[in-house]
Amino acid sequence: MIIATFSTTQTALFSQAAVPGCPTSSPEKYTSYKLQSPKSDRPADQHPDLNLKIRGYEQTNKYKGLIDLDGDTDPQAPQLAQIFQNPQGHPIANTYQVYDWSWETMKRNGLMSNWEVTLLGLAASSGEQLMAPDYWWGPVVLYASEDSLTLKYTTDDNVISGYTVHLEGVCTDPNLLTLYNSLNASGRNTLPILARHQPLGWAKSAEVKVAIRDTGEFMDPRSRKDWWSTIPALRQIETNLATGASVTASTVFENLSGYNFTNAIDKKYASAGPYEWASNHELKGAWLKLSWNTPVYINKVLLFDRNNLYDQIKRGSFKFSDGSSLAFRTLPNSGETPLEVSFSAKTTS
Repeated sequence: MIIATFSTTQTALFSQAAVPGCPTSSPEKYTSYKLQSPKSDRPADQHPDLNLKIRGYEQTNKYKGLIDLDGDTDPQAPQLAQIFQNPQGHPIANTYQVYDWSWETMKRNGLMSNWEVTLLGLAASSGEQLMAPDYWWGPVVLYASEDSLTLKYTTDDNVISGYTVHLEGVCTDPNLLTLYNSLNASGRNTLPILARHQPLGWAKSAEVKVAIRDTGEFMDPRSRKDWWSTIPALRQIETNLATGASVTASTVFENLSGYNFTNAIDKKYASAGPYEWASNHELKGAWLKLSWNTPVYINKVLLFDRNNLYDQIKRGSFKFSDGSSLAFRTLPNSGETPLEVSFSAKTTS
C-alpha cells in the first residue's frame, strides 16, 4: 500500500454554534475617521481595487500550506492568523488566483502571474467571530457588503500605498455595514475605522477567503515570514494524494484481480482480503507508477510491505516527474507498519 501525502498548516478550530444566515443585530460599536486623500474616483462597489468581486478569481491546485520566501520583511505587517480568535490560525482549505485588471479597457485580464497564489481560502466554523489583522493601528473600511470587506492600513481612499486586506465569505457585522453605507452615501469624507483586534463580523460558511496587498500589488498570502510570523508552532494535517492518482505497474501476479496494482492505493490491508499489489514473480526492476492529471505537492510517502514474512522489499527508489529521485530502505516486514519517507515538498505529476 502506498500513501502519498502533503502537509498544510492547521490548528484546532475555534468552536462556536453555527449561525443560520448572517446576524441582523450586534452589540458592537464602531467609529469613523476622516480620510486624508481624495475620495475614490468611482463608486466603491464598482471599483476593481475595492470590490474584489469585480475582478473575480479562480481556484487553483497550488500548495495548501505556508511557504518560505526570500527577501526583506516588515515585522509590523498585518498577520492573517489574527483574523480568528484562535491565535494559531486555521488550515488552508483552498488556494485561488485573482484576475488582473486592465485600466485602459476597464475589463479584467487573465489570471495574475506574479505569484502562484493571491487568495487563500481558510477553513473556518460557520458563525465564528472574525477580527481585523493587527498593525500599528486598526484599518479603515474602504468597502463593505453583507459578505465582503476591504480593509486599508492607511487613511487613504485607495490601495496605492500601505497594506490592504480583502475578506470574502464573511457575515459583516450589521452595525459596521450600516455605518459604512451611511458614510459611503454621504460622500466618503470619513469611513469606519476598526480598533485593534476589534470584531468585524463572522464566518459565513466553512471557508473565509483572504487576500493581502502591499502598495497595490497582490501578494502571496502563504508567505510565512510576512503574514504568518506570529505563529510559534503549527500542527500538520495530511491529505492522502495516492487515492486520487492513476496507477500502472510493471506486472500483476498471474493477472489476478486480487493482486492488481490499484490495490496499492485502496487504503485496505491484505489481512482483510487480497487487497495488495504483487508483481508476477519480479524482483529487481518491478515498478509501480502513480500519476495525476494536475501537479500535486508531496512531502511524504508511506510504504507498506506485503502482509507475510517471506516477501520483503529491501530497497527501492522514487522517481519524480522533475527528473529527481530518492532512495528508500527496507520496509517493515509485517505489512502492518509503514516505512515513512519524508522529504522537502516536491511538485510532481
